[in-house]
Amino acid sequence: MTYEANTPKEYIAQLPTERKIAIEKLRIVIKKNLPKGFKKSINYKRLDYCVPDLKYLKGYAYKRKLDMDKSCI
Repeated sequence: MTYEANTPKEYIAQLPTERKIAIEKLRIVIKKNLPKGFKKSINYKRLDYCVPDLKYLKGYAYKRKLDMDKSCI
């Protein structure tokens, strides 16, 4: 099921109670283990953690979109 949300907080507020509890526990684990600097957002109508463009080293060549299938937890 997809949810219409602009922020992670809005997304979680729309979840059924049993999913909300599981997602909150998962977010705690992710936050504890994810390096600083990752951006929390909504992408493809789901929660997303990504490295902002400013974190890339100057002159480092990278693709904006990876050439691989989408994946999620």
